[in-house]
Amino acid sequence: MSADPSARPPAPAPAPTESERIAKEKRRLGMIREYWNQLCGIVHVWRENDGYDIARWQQATYLDASAEAEHHRYRAEAP
Repeated sequence: MSADPSARPPAPAPAPTESERIAKEKRRLGMIREYWNQLCGIVHVWRENDGYDIARWQQATYLDASAEAEHHRYRAEAP
């Protein structure tokens, strides 16, 4: 069977609002920070070895207190 040529294609999804876009970006950056800190924890066992780059393997911190509070709130709400 062929498709109805007079049928309209589905409407495009609405663009996210500015607040949705900002919230998504904050979640993305928070996850990057969390994964980086996990990686830093993994390589920490080699800190006494020659070639370990102390300047590179630093834990990422929050930019401000509100970002830290928001992260903890987000983690508390996660399933």
